[in-house]
Amino acid sequence: MIRNRDKKIPNDVEDVVVDGFECSEGGEPGVLGDSRLSSSSKLKKAAQQSDGVKNKILVLLLVLVFGFLVVLKWNQMQKTMEGGVAGRHIGQLAKKGKIIEKYKQRLRARKQLEAQQNQDSGINDENAKRLKAVQSGFVHAWKGYKKFAWGKDSLHPVSKTGSDDFLGMAISIVDSMDTALIMGLDEIFEEQYKWVVANMAFGTQENINVFETTIRVLGGLLGAYGLSNRQPLLDFAEDLAKRLLPAFETRTGIPYGTIGLRTGRVFNPGWVSGQSSVAEAGTLQLEFRYLSFLTGNPVFKEKVDKVSRFFESQILQKDNDSILDGLFPMWVHPDSGKFMGSKMITFGARGDSLYEYFLKGFLQTENTEKWLLDMYQESMRGMIKHLVQETKGDKHLTYVAELSLSAKDNPIPKMDHLVCFVPGMLALGSKNGASDEHLGLAKKILRTCYEMYASSVTGLAPEIAHLDQPSAEIMPKGGAHHSLLRPETVESLFIMWRVTKDPIYREWGWKIFQSIENHARVETGGYSGLEDVDEMPPRLNDKMDSFFLAETFKYLYLLFSDDPDLIPLDKFVFNTEAHPLPKFTW
Repeated sequence: MIRNRDKKIPNDVEDVVVDGFECSEGGEPGVLGDSRLSSSSKLKKAAQQSDGVKNKILVLLLVLVFGFLVVLKWNQMQKTMEGGVAGRHIGQLAKKGKIIEKYKQRLRARKQLEAQQNQDSGINDENAKRLKAVQSGFVHAWKGYKKFAWGKDSLHPVSKTGSDDFLGMAISIVDSMDTALIMGLDEIFEEQYKWVVANMAFGTQENINVFETTIRVLGGLLGAYGLSNRQPLLDFAEDLAKRLLPAFETRTGIPYGTIGLRTGRVFNPGWVSGQSSVAEAGTLQLEFRYLSFLTGNPVFKEKVDKVSRFFESQILQKDNDSILDGLFPMWVHPDSGKFMGSKMITFGARGDSLYEYFLKGFLQTENTEKWLLDMYQESMRGMIKHLVQETKGDKHLTYVAELSLSAKDNPIPKMDHLVCFVPGMLALGSKNGASDEHLGLAKKILRTCYEMYASSVTGLAPEIAHLDQPSAEIMPKGGAHHSLLRPETVESLFIMWRVTKDPIYREWGWKIFQSIENHARVETGGYSGLEDVDEMPPRLNDKMDSFFLAETFKYLYLLFSDDPDLIPLDKFVFNTEAHPLPKFTW
């Protein structure tokens, strides 16, 4: 820009003519007609001054033009940047939209395929179509397991792998044998049975959970034996139960939670300070008692009856401040028999099935052992008095809260999905000697359980819900937005349908099944839990738990079955893993 580098440019150190005055270097004004200047010198001086003014104006114009160009360029850059950010955002939205649209297209294609399959099979009855759809879903799950995880505990359907991540006993096979039998899938059962006979072996597994092994493996073997009468299944069950007996060698009879089948070592993990959970200690009775009935060996019954009598003694003990009206804290020490830890009372994890087995122990032996019913009744009175709550919003949802013995007047408005077994339990009890009013309460709690599903984006329930919150009557608990495709709600729907024949329970069950199909099904085989039930499309957790085969599918199938002879409730009692055990008397 500075081309006239040698030309003098007027500035404050040059003489400049301004408004008829001559400004000297010092800035003092003088009269232009000063007599000291000759005429020629005056003209020369004027010309120089004129050139200086022109140069100054030129520089000023150049500065203005340069400034204008800079501002213009800056605005263009800003618009480009904003456009880039907006473009990226729009691109992300477009990509998300394409994913959702592709997801919707897949759902529509699946529905069209199901409709075509129903048409091809000649099924016209709506309920029969639903029954067939559930059976087809189980077959799809089984094929995925067989293809990618054969002989393993669990299927990881997204990564198409299997793992022994639980017990190392192929629990997905053992846990689902009676489901295949109930659905009339004899070919699948034969595959399962042959694997068990050829490969099942106990004695190498270490640090396994006594409770989970009992309800899934021992219960699975006994359930399949009861429906098939295959003697090897009973032999395996007896062998396993004998290997679990060392867990009961405690001062109180309350079993330790962990055992090594190879070493016989029994213990409770350090993180629970050596304590056993009351649910795990009190949920072994159905399996061990049935095994004593089948084998004639009384030792199995004796071990679990001692545990039940311990809980009975606590209820009968007057002024026992360790429990609350038949309600037990979650943790008890197997040697001292003292309830320790947080003193939290819950019908969710660590507490739930204790109360279930009070009732089912009574039902198992044809309602002949009234002491078990008395324990159940006392616990239900305590639950209704201290834990049953209702939300204050428009829906008036009834739920089962949690409570700490250190704050008896402040129930915690939290409910695990596990609690949703309670409506089914109450319904069974109301028809077998417990209060008739329990059926009405069961209906209210089951409505809340269904609302856990209906209020989510995917139509599937979170693992844990908070109720009566400022922002919503029911919402997922922070950190528990996931779904494991648990069975408790469909279990209660099945029992309530059998007890009441109200079609609403089938409608709710069908909506839940459709949500499972729409969001948890993996096309290459199997189903997966969800990371967040309020996220669409959902992220899958890449795990199909064995209880999904053993319980969720089984209860859905029974819900839609009109066969009165298919596992009638007056002839069978389900263990807490949905294995049907025939009733008996001693």
